[in-house]
Amino acid sequence: MSWSGPPPRRKGDLKLLSILGSNIKAERKRRKLTQEKMAELLDLYPRAYQRIEAGKAGPSVPTLIRIQTILGCPWERLMAGLKYPPGGHS
Repeated sequence: MSWSGPPPRRKGDLKLLSILGSNIKAERKRRKLTQEKMAELLDLYPRAYQRIEAGKAGPSVPTLIRIQTILGCPWERLMAGLKYPPGGHS
């Protein structure tokens, strides 16, 4: 069986991506970096980085690690407000 396309989203995933994107954006602005500079440092197209901040796309694990390294902030700040499953139910 082959899969052609992105994996299906679970209910609440978009909310998680939105919170993560907002946290990344806040940290980037705190460091006075532009989206273009972040994209350059991450070796991403600017639009790809903009989609991460907008919560329209999730970063890969390696990209998320690079974001945290570039921003030099604790993981707790990037992950603030994230709960899984959304709504806090186990």
